[in-house]
Amino acid sequence: TICDPSSLNAMESCNHTCWVDCVEGNDYGMTPRQRRNRKLYQLLSTRHVESSTARHLNAEFGEEQFTIRLVPKVLHCIKRYSIDETEDSSTPLSITFELIKSWMMPELFEHH
Repeated sequence: TICDPSSLNAMESCNHTCWVDCVEGNDYGMTPRQRRNRKLYQLLSTRHVESSTARHLNAEFGEEQFTIRLVPKVLHCIKRYSIDETEDSSTPLSITFELIKSWMMPELFEHH
C-alpha cells in the first residue's frame, strides 16, 4: 500500500520508497523517511482541520493509563514530522494547541 490514512500505524506501514511516474505530488528529491514524515503530517493536518485529532488518537491508542506516556512523544512527533510539511498543511503550533486543549491533558497533570 502506498498510502493508507485509516490510522497512524497504517500510514507508518505504507510503502514510502516507490512513486508513480507522471503523477502530481511526486517529489523525487525526498528520502523515504521524508516521504513518510510528510504522509504522517498530512494525516495529522487533515484530522486537525476536522478538529478530530484527539478523537482519532483515542481510537488508535485507547484511553488506558499507559496512553498518557505517549502524549510527549506524539507532541514531539508533530514537530519532527512538520519539517517535511507541504504548503497547504496546518501549522505545527495549531495541531499542538488542539491536542493540548483536548487530549489527555487533565490525566497527564494528575500523574506528575
